[in-house]
Amino acid sequence: MSLRVVVAIAVIAVAGLGYFAWTRSTERVQQTTTEQGGGSAGGGSGAGSPSGSMPTLEAPSEDPGITWKTPSGWQAQGPKGVRLDTYTVPAHGGSESPQCAVYFFGPGQGGGVSANLQRWIGEFENPGPHDLRTIQADGISISRIQVRGTYLAHAMDAAGSGGKRPDWGLLGAIAEGPSGNLFFKLTGPATAVDAAAKDFDAMLASIHKR
Repeated sequence: MSLRVVVAIAVIAVAGLGYFAWTRSTERVQQTTTEQGGGSAGGGSGAGSPSGSMPTLEAPSEDPGITWKTPSGWQAQGPKGVRLDTYTVPAHGGSESPQCAVYFFGPGQGGGVSANLQRWIGEFENPGPHDLRTIQADGISISRIQVRGTYLAHAMDAAGSGGKRPDWGLLGAIAEGPSGNLFFKLTGPATAVDAAAKDFDAMLASIHKR
């Protein structure tokens, strides 16, 4: 075999290896681009949302069908999203001011009474004994609960920022109104929540149908 033939074979082999390496590199770049793109247009559950953010909840158009009296000294912040209102409750003994959020999700929405009561208890780490009772106001059944312990707060809650909050309290109530369940959730330092219990119960007692 002549030297010229050997050189030609070597050149062809190098060219083939170069083409193979270029093809593999192109495939890897395309694969990486596809993975970063998150799949086909319109697909994916939340991957297309900025920072995986939750969708904004809109306020329900329906009226809850009930009303109540705001306790004296409670400052109403007004409706926001599914909150009909958020009240800033007076502090007690220099502690942080509790807040009471009022939620309405519309007819048949927001979950059942028992499930929500258990969920509120579950928001505490090793909760102590809780007080659960049912009261009536203008023919409306109201389930009222009080829990105390280390509260596992989250950013969406009335308590504000997330994290564990020791010696915290929760007063909650679910009123089974004519247009759906109405949720009252008061959270804050346990001593301040205890001090607000009388006003909270008076608010529940004032509930009546429109």
